[in-house]
Amino acid sequence: LRLQEDDFVLLSVAELTKNKNHAMMLRAMKLLDNPKIHLVCAGRGQEMENCLALQKELGLEDRVHFLGYRNDVPMLYGAADAFLFVSFREGLSLSLMEAMSSGLCAIVSPIRGNVDLIDDGVDGLYTALTPEAIAEAVTRAFDNPDLRARLGAAAKEKVQQFSLETISQQMKRLYLSM
Repeated sequence: LRLQEDDFVLLSVAELTKNKNHAMMLRAMKLLDNPKIHLVCAGRGQEMENCLALQKELGLEDRVHFLGYRNDVPMLYGAADAFLFVSFREGLSLSLMEAMSSGLCAIVSPIRGNVDLIDDGVDGLYTALTPEAIAEAVTRAFDNPDLRARLGAAAKEKVQQFSLETISQQMKRLYLSM
């Protein structure tokens, strides 16, 4: 994986399953057709072979990078410009919360779990689940570094309400009120 300093890195941290929607991410990357925008996917799973085949079919070997399982995910968050998370369904996603706590602008599907964490245009961006909509949201983030910084800072602040300390205090108050 060789990136230039001015490359725009979209990060996906997710198991490679159909639910996580990597195929649609790749189709969006094809529409972007910008050599500066790279998608870096950390994770492994049953869809790896299909993803690699689609990557090759779409001619994205230079801009989509599958890293497999990683032990250095915090470093990846720190090296990325935005987080892409367009699952079909989710609970409360740990990887999304980690991205938020790293100050990344998150581009997410507006589904249960994601909408519990992200308010569109406040601390992240929603995208419809089409390659065109995803490409449009990525372009918006790519073209607006100030927007990315503002959304990432707001996300970092918001996710603190889910910290162990905050949840412990809330649980303690709840038990004491009984």
